[in-house]
Amino acid sequence: MLSALYVVAGLISALMLTHLGDGLPEPEETAVAYRIGHVFGPLILVVPLALAGLAVQMATKQRRAEAVRESAKAQHALWERRHWVWQAVWLCRRCRVCSVPEGAVGPGSAASPAIAVAQLPMWVTATADRALGVPGVVAAS
Repeated sequence: MLSALYVVAGLISALMLTHLGDGLPEPEETAVAYRIGHVFGPLILVVPLALAGLAVQMATKQRRAEAVRESAKAQHALWERRHWVWQAVWLCRRCRVCSVPEGAVGPGSAASPAIAVAQLPMWVTATADRALGVPGVVAAS
């Protein structure tokens, strides 16, 4: 909608400029009011269209900024959950496996089996979402 308003205003402005390029009517043939209307008449359409476009742009800008803030807040909460689970993981460098002790992820959580280090990021994501009650969340890590 926004671009349509600006496109229409631009087309009317371009037509106005080409129309003005043809020259003004001869002063003795036309009235002063006609010549003023000839020059400023298209502005009656262009200015409201441009102002309506500006109003739409300002309204959508606030809505988009709010959506970005909400998304950033949700992403940060998700990151905090995963970081919390990541912090609970114990790493055995010699064996190249990880595990989580009993009760480290949440109250009453069971100890995890040995997890290969390569599988740890996916395991952390799934465990954080499951332990904190986020059903079926699939997000890129």
